[in-house]
Amino acid sequence: MTENSLNRFSERVLEAARSDPDRIALVVNDESWSYGDLVSAALHIARQLPDVPDDAPQGVVAIMVDRRASAYVALFAARLAGYAYVPLNANHPCPRNLKILQSCAAQSLICGSGASEVLQSILELSPEIEQSLQLINIGERKAEFEIERSLLSHDLGLQRVVLDEDLVYILFTSGSTGEPKGVPIQNAQLDSFLDAVGPIVDVQ
Repeated sequence: MTENSLNRFSERVLEAARSDPDRIALVVNDESWSYGDLVSAALHIARQLPDVPDDAPQGVVAIMVDRRASAYVALFAARLAGYAYVPLNANHPCPRNLKILQSCAAQSLICGSGASEVLQSILELSPEIEQSLQLINIGERKAEFEIERSLLSHDLGLQRVVLDEDLVYILFTSGSTGEPKGVPIQNAQLDSFLDAVGPIVDVQ
C-alpha cells in the first residue's frame, strides 16, 4: 500500500497546467481547452465537493453530462477532490440510473445543463435520494464555466490521503440479468495502464 497527496494521473495533468497553462489539452467538437483552463474549471468544481477526512471512506460522485469537454472537466474535478466517480448516461432509462445511484451510494452529483430535465425525472422516483444528494450544476460549453487561473497556484487542501487501492471510477454494466453491476477501477490499475500505454503513444 502506498500513499500520495494526489493520484499520478491527476498530478501529471495539474503539473502540465501549472508549467504550461496555454498548451492545448482538449479539442472537443468546436471547442479548444488549454490545460490552464481545463484544470481551473475543474478546481472550481472540486472546491464545492466536501472534504473527505483520512478516517472516512472514499467519497463517490456521480456525473451526468453531455459528451462535451464538460465531461472531462467534471471527472477531473472528482479526481482532484479525491473522489471516485460514476458516469450516468442521460439516454438510459431513469429507473436504471436511479438503481446505479442507490448502488454506488454517491454523496454528490455533477449535472450538466443538458441533462437537468432527465435528472429531475430520476430524482422524482426517489425523494429520499434527492434530500441526501448534493447537486452541483454545471454548463456544457466553455463560456458557462468559472475559469480562474489563480486557482492553479493554490494548495488543493486535501484532507484525505489518496491510496493505490482507492477507486478512480466505477463503471456500471447491464450484466447478464439486466441489473446494473459496478466494475471498480483502482488508482493502481490506472497507473499500470498509463505505464504500459505511455511509451506506445508518446504521452507528453
